[in-house]
Amino acid sequence: FLKSQKTTTQRKVDRKVLKFEWSNSDDTYLAENGSAMLETFNTHVEKIEDFEETSLLKGNVRNDSLSQNRLTELMNKELTKISLSDFNEIRSIIGIVLSSSYNSAKIPLARSWSETGLQKELVAQLQFTYNTPRAFQMQTITASLMFKDIMGISPTGSGKTVAFLAPLLNFLKYLPVIPKEKHMEGPYAIVLGPTRELVIQLHSVFEKISPYPFIRSKVFIGGREKYSIADLSCEIVFATVGRMRDLVENNDISLNQCCYVIIDEADAMIRENLSTDLEYILDSINDERNKSDDSSQ
Repeated sequence: FLKSQKTTTQRKVDRKVLKFEWSNSDDTYLAENGSAMLETFNTHVEKIEDFEETSLLKGNVRNDSLSQNRLTELMNKELTKISLSDFNEIRSIIGIVLSSSYNSAKIPLARSWSETGLQKELVAQLQFTYNTPRAFQMQTITASLMFKDIMGISPTGSGKTVAFLAPLLNFLKYLPVIPKEKHMEGPYAIVLGPTRELVIQLHSVFEKISPYPFIRSKVFIGGREKYSIADLSCEIVFATVGRMRDLVENNDISLNQCCYVIIDEADAMIRENLSTDLEYILDSINDERNKSDDSSQ
């Protein structure tokens, strides 16, 4: 992968993509049971600076017996025989409606973990843990692996965490383990949440679904830990936004080689006035001021 070469001025201009706007009807807290709502969000940091594609998933589950019988038929149909109209019918029954600036027909729908395109070890772990993907995961994981920009808004318990952590694990599998001499360059990925409880929950899901012991993680939630990133190299850092900003400001952590960012509950961050901290963190990624003396080697 290539590091961003954008200037500080360019990054400040690009920050406007974080100025989210939505109506009250789109609030995640108002989502009805059985509905899934997806708007555009970004998990890949390079896409934050190149926000060209948008998608919206919004719909209601059809629970009548005729629809469910048809769904069973479509879910069991051989992949080689399934058509685009079949996938659209599955979306209609399970409550997925795509609205996007690119051709939604090119975004596949995964009926099983094996159809997601994830690595086989990860697929096996997900099959063991969750058996089959939920509607949210069926659509978003395939889009994430295509590096599409996706924003997810969905009821609690609909599988959002796995939907963004599984593609992250899939991505990191291809990167080398960070060696000791690169400790101070920081992690490859950061996963940010607004609260301690959420960050702990995200990390617990990561530990549950990861089949890769070489992908190491660290949690920073404030209050207790006083560690420097040099104490233990890791590929992923899970942190609250406030704690991550403190670490960056105090030079306890570098984001010099960070190439993947996950922002969970971005709407809550804005309500809690954390958007400034979030922008500071994103501006610190690949920032010249964070590079060590030998970073060019």
